[in-house]
Amino acid sequence: MSSNNSPPPEAIGRAETESWKEGLFAGLTSGLASGVIGAKFMKLGRYQIIVSTVVTSALSGYYFTQAFKETNMKQLQAEFEKQQAEKLQHMKRAGQLSTGAT
Repeated sequence: MSSNNSPPPEAIGRAETESWKEGLFAGLTSGLASGVIGAKFMKLGRYQIIVSTVVTSALSGYYFTQAFKETNMKQLQAEFEKQQAEKLQHMKRAGQLSTGAT
């Protein structure tokens, strides 16, 4: 167990992987939506639709991934700090009970 105040590397890796998956899905969904909008409503040409779909997918995927990663890391840090506080509280209570305080 590490003595610093950060979550274990395995938990960080899982949070980053989940962020990547969610960002990928958001990027693909945004790209699909931009393709449909470009084709149906804006009457763009074939290559313009392809370019706008690819660019929209890449940019929205990147920004969504960054946002999900930031959110997941903050949530992970909060959960870790809560567990550490509970563990410390438990240790304090156990210490008081073992000393026979009245």
